[in-house]
Amino acid sequence: MRSISILCRLFARSNDIKVYDIDAGIGTHLLIEDGYVYPGATAVSTDSHANVLGAVGAFGQGMGDMDIAAAWANGKVWFKVPPSVRINLNGTIQPGVSSKDIILNLLKIFGANSLLGYSIEMFGEPVDRFTLDDRITISSMATEMGAIIILFPPSREVIEYCSKQSGKTFSALYADQDAVYEKVFDIDAAEFRPMVSLPGEPHNTVNTESVAGTKIDSAFIGSCTNGRMSDMQKAASLLKNRKVAPGVVLKIVPATDKIWKTVP
Repeated sequence: MRSISILCRLFARSNDIKVYDIDAGIGTHLLIEDGYVYPGATAVSTDSHANVLGAVGAFGQGMGDMDIAAAWANGKVWFKVPPSVRINLNGTIQPGVSSKDIILNLLKIFGANSLLGYSIEMFGEPVDRFTLDDRITISSMATEMGAIIILFPPSREVIEYCSKQSGKTFSALYADQDAVYEKVFDIDAAEFRPMVSLPGEPHNTVNTESVAGTKIDSAFIGSCTNGRMSDMQKAASLLKNRKVAPGVVLKIVPATDKIWKTVP
């Protein structure tokens, strides 16, 4: 009896569908990296963090296996359009505050339930300067906020990157000037500080200074939220000329194989 894996491979081969093996990387990152998704596009995935696609102004929706199978079979799927909220980040972000710190500060403000089921749109001068990697980190944690997605207006950098990766001509989508939101929040990003989530709940965030020196048993760098090359470079700068303490396990997992093989 043939395994499901073999049947899928045979089906892909007969229908000229590219197969990404397990070592290729995280699917949502590959969608961006290989140009399948770009500003204005929509994609579905079994990954609960498909909302990472909001980083490029695309809509990503995580679904169950049966829903994805139905989409394959029917060539279509339905969505309930979520209500929208607008978050305006104002002020100047302090040195040393990373994109991960930004989303953890937002988690501290909103928790895991107050924006449950909403689509979040991010605006403001600091937002305009976010790199693609910054946007990916923030968008990927919409799930932890209970939100459907965090959408960023595509920047020039994002449009140029997606155009190059996809080889397509597309029209990026932006909110209308008179767009109406169910809620609008003005937040002073200058007050953001380096944060860390305590074990158990991502929204249980505290200032890093309050836990400095705490003994740990393991550390993980990578995955959906911090597996980009810029994350690897930041980690390398901190770990340079240092060794992992005895009894501590450190795992580093880049988001995609291409990042893994990149020479800085």
